[in-house]
Amino acid sequence: SGSFYLKKGTSNVWDRSADLMILTSVIVNMLLWALVAWAMQHHLETHYTELTRPLPQNVDLEWLDYRSAELKKETQVSWCRLPLLVRGSLGLGAAIHVGVGHAVWWGYNYLVHHFEVSDDIHTLKSWYGDEGVVTFLGVIVLATYAISWLAYIQYFVWVRSTTKRQLAAKSLELALAEPAWKEDWLKMARAWTPPVKEHVTD
Repeated sequence: SGSFYLKKGTSNVWDRSADLMILTSVIVNMLLWALVAWAMQHHLETHYTELTRPLPQNVDLEWLDYRSAELKKETQVSWCRLPLLVRGSLGLGAAIHVGVGHAVWWGYNYLVHHFEVSDDIHTLKSWYGDEGVVTFLGVIVLATYAISWLAYIQYFVWVRSTTKRQLAAKSLELALAEPAWKEDWLKMARAWTPPVKEHVTD
């Protein structure tokens, strides 16, 4: 499909051939993904017991997952707890993200110049402007999108600074509880038995 796409823009025949090859590639890709999903589901159903059995050698990985989940609870902040300034800037940043996405979708031709893969790269004298790929309006939109990330950055900094003490206290608590937790988990793993399948009768 890449060879056909490289010739796209030279004639109507190559344009249609490239579109046909892209469509064919998408359909084949979707069929392969469906086949992979079916194979994974079949393997999971066939070897469910082996795949879900807790392994004693994975105790450190299980502990890291548990620790990460517990620490995540301490950093969760509800919308109502956010200060008005943080809440407003975060909402404004989200609105800008949505607006930029719509602008790129609906105003694509105003943001970038038409440039085919088969066109000569040397015809571009700059990446933006009248002789580049991105128009000046496109640069403004991209800059607005980049600046809007400051809203999330200030939210992230506020959450980190607010939950810093709670996070440190929880980390110390988990460090003290680690040996006992691992010992209990190992006992559970060694005593684990496969679940009994229920047979449905009419």
